[in-house]
Amino acid sequence: MSNLKHLQKRITESAKDPTFIYVPKGKTINPENFNVISQQLRILDEFWKTPWDLAQELFVDRLIEEKLIDPYKDNSESFSAVARMQIPVWKLLGFAWVNKENIPEVTPVGRAFFKASLKKQKEIVKVQTLRYQDGNPSLDRKFHSNRGFPVNEILKLLVLADWKLSREEFIYFGSKVSSHNDIYQTFYDLSLWRELTKEDKDFLSKVAENAVSDKGRNIFATIENVYSYIIWFLTASELISRDESGICVMPKNQKKVIDLLTRYRSAVQIDYASEGDWLAQYGTIIPKSRKNEPWSIIEDAQDYYENIGSVDKATDAYAKSKNVSVNELQDYRSMIVQEQVIEDILEYNVNSLRSDLSLVRRQYSTGVGPIDLLCRDKDLNFVVVELKKGRASDKVLGQVLRYMGWVKDRLAVKEDVKVFGIIVGKDFDSKNTAALSATEGITTFCYDVKASFSSFDQTLH
Repeated sequence: MSNLKHLQKRITESAKDPTFIYVPKGKTINPENFNVISQQLRILDEFWKTPWDLAQELFVDRLIEEKLIDPYKDNSESFSAVARMQIPVWKLLGFAWVNKENIPEVTPVGRAFFKASLKKQKEIVKVQTLRYQDGNPSLDRKFHSNRGFPVNEILKLLVLADWKLSREEFIYFGSKVSSHNDIYQTFYDLSLWRELTKEDKDFLSKVAENAVSDKGRNIFATIENVYSYIIWFLTASELISRDESGICVMPKNQKKVIDLLTRYRSAVQIDYASEGDWLAQYGTIIPKSRKNEPWSIIEDAQDYYENIGSVDKATDAYAKSKNVSVNELQDYRSMIVQEQVIEDILEYNVNSLRSDLSLVRRQYSTGVGPIDLLCRDKDLNFVVVELKKGRASDKVLGQVLRYMGWVKDRLAVKEDVKVFGIIVGKDFDSKNTAALSATEGITTFCYDVKASFSSFDQTLH
């Protein structure tokens, strides 16, 4: 097959595939807009108790009051659209979302952003772009086949492509990169494209212009329509530059990119079970120690799968993160299974921990992750119950403290309502026992699982 026919086939097939590196329309991720975005988030944070259907109108009124919308240029219908259109952009950056209770919620990262200086805001956005993973649950399902970290994937393609991609090359090839493994085939096709004559390129551009999916849509026209939004997101990494011809990596950033891609080998795609789980992770401020590798790694995957009780995935991550024997792997899996059983039991028997406890909800969704069991005591204080699920004591302690902080901030609004924590585990690391016991308001429980069996025949005699 000739190069021209090969590329014609690729472009025709790409036109039928609705996936690409998607960035929603709305406010561009441009430093010139950071002040407006931060003010919008600050105002949105005022409505964390108000259902979004009701909050939209109030939110718009506050935007007008703060002169963030011009009432003489727009009408009330477009005002409502202003409120709705920003949600996908905020989710893209992990700043805010409308949770499953239909309440607008600004994440810890979003709050840090609207309180920060412009310099710090740029750093926050840079880190968030490197953390962002395609295929996350906040995206439409048609984008779930993309499995990668888009900024990092494009950086890898730029390295191979001599540090630059024209606008045309990005639309036809770069925007369709779906994973790290897809980059080399994409670069091969891009190399063939660069060898073509102008006449052949014009021919393929016509093919792209006329190619449509089964639903009659032209995916390349869609990409062209949101091109500037995608590019602004990529350049927010401060490693990619843009101009009228396309994108590139400037010489001053090339060594930084090579160093980053070397560390990027540790990246792992996590299969988040829900939009809330994804945004709880993405919207949490990453530790300073991870600023140079902010994407998820195998230890993050193990922690997450342990936390949600996904036995197979947690075991698989554990096996990849450590050099363990078959027996150690079986013991680990057994521990995860046992703690899942304990959570099942506690759902209906939380008063076995404290006689005055009653369950509010299991797997209670919060802006920092799902609480295993949220309870209340006889004085209506909140009690966060969390199982270790194989996690180290210091990690589960940090998680419980985040949950308690969220509950105190969002649910325990009366001054006399307190928030306590309970950690349940099979055992606790001796080095962390002092830290756990010294942490005010948190108690620990150990469990033991025993079962006995007898022959059914013997019970008849």
